[in-house]
Amino acid sequence: MNSIIIFTHDKFLTMALNGLLSGLVDTKCYSYNSIEHYLFQVEEMAPILLIVDDLLWGSLSLDICERFDSIIKRLKLKTVFLGNGKDQKPMPHMAKVIEKPTELLDLKKQILELIRSNE
Repeated sequence: MNSIIIFTHDKFLTMALNGLLSGLVDTKCYSYNSIEHYLFQVEEMAPILLIVDDLLWGSLSLDICERFDSIIKRLKLKTVFLGNGKDQKPMPHMAKVIEKPTELLDLKKQILELIRSNE
């Protein structure tokens, strides 16, 4: 089964995305408190998609951001940012920005389109 890794700052957004995508893909969701600890899982799982909340990205140390970018480049990992993409830190290599929609179903549709485009 295809896998997606999601890192967000918002516990409710994490739970909602996990619920929306369960059964369709293997989804691993992590919050800000665990991002450094679970960074290695990105390499181990080699997911088809990495989703990162841009508010979380803005709160990470530059070292962690650089490690993320290195993993993304090495795995040629499709990466999506939820938010407006206007953070001061540079976003990872070739990241696509999806503005946070008001409807979670719209977000699910966009994520599924990205998964299909990867197959």
